[in-house]
Amino acid sequence: MNLRSLKYFLAVAEEKNISRAARRLFISQQTLSEAIRRLEEEYHTRLFEREPHVHLTEAGYYMERFAREVLKKEVVLTNELDSVTKNMRGHIMLGVTPVRARLILPEFLPYFHAKFPHLEISLTIGSYKLLEDQLTKGDLDAILSTLHPTAAGFSNTLLYRDPFCFIIPYPIALRTMPLTLQKGKAILSYKECVGTELRDLFNHEPFIQMSQSTIQDHGNSFFQKYGVTPRVLYSLHDLDTVLELCLKEMGYTCSFRQYAEKKFLQFNLTLQTHPLFVTIPEHESQVAIMTAPHRQENYSLQVLVRELQARFK
Repeated sequence: MNLRSLKYFLAVAEEKNISRAARRLFISQQTLSEAIRRLEEEYHTRLFEREPHVHLTEAGYYMERFAREVLKKEVVLTNELDSVTKNMRGHIMLGVTPVRARLILPEFLPYFHAKFPHLEISLTIGSYKLLEDQLTKGDLDAILSTLHPTAAGFSNTLLYRDPFCFIIPYPIALRTMPLTLQKGKAILSYKECVGTELRDLFNHEPFIQMSQSTIQDHGNSFFQKYGVTPRVLYSLHDLDTVLELCLKEMGYTCSFRQYAEKKFLQFNLTLQTHPLFVTIPEHESQVAIMTAPHRQENYSLQVLVRELQARFK
């Protein structure tokens, strides 16, 4: 049995006449009669009585109901596949690291869903290593994350750059850097600071460490380069807690600036209560969407990448 046989069967059932059904289908009577005969042989039953006129047998009534349901589902399937072909429908399995999820998803997902309601996104939030493994295995279509050196085997699309910075409560900064702070600026680059003063601060003041993260990797790289041995007061794997402890003047910390600025917007900070941001340009984060090469032809994924670029460029 195939869909054509069912369509031929329904035409005869509706017309109750072989010749009229054949004309309707633009085929010969012989072709139509042969198709009905093969269908009856396949199911070992008569579907039509021919005398005194063509009409359904009891088995034929069951076949008619079945045929109509199958052809109705075939129409639904055709419409669904047509939507996919015309780029109106799809599904994306997206992995996002926790910090980027907090920064990007609340802004991006409502906009994307409103614009492309039939492009579904299944989210996995986790560490970069976990997501990288899943992307390699084919369990994810893409990763939204800070770009990593190990991502060389993937196709990477840069979305934006996020400066890496040290965040120093003003009272702590004033103990070591009073002249620099007379500029009255909340954000300084490392080159604007007096290097020896800043290294003294990093060596002697308490440090609140964001552990097991890209932030820690960048911080360690900086400390190693400039010969700093930080005095770690707390090491926590929760950036919100790390930033709030810094805000409570328990010690300095480091982060990517975008998330820290968003976090501090929750508080009514003046220049005197806002921590000093010291940006380290060579350690800026490149935020990218990474895809496996064999997924590049996925149109839904192309739409996602294009919309992320437009939204965050």
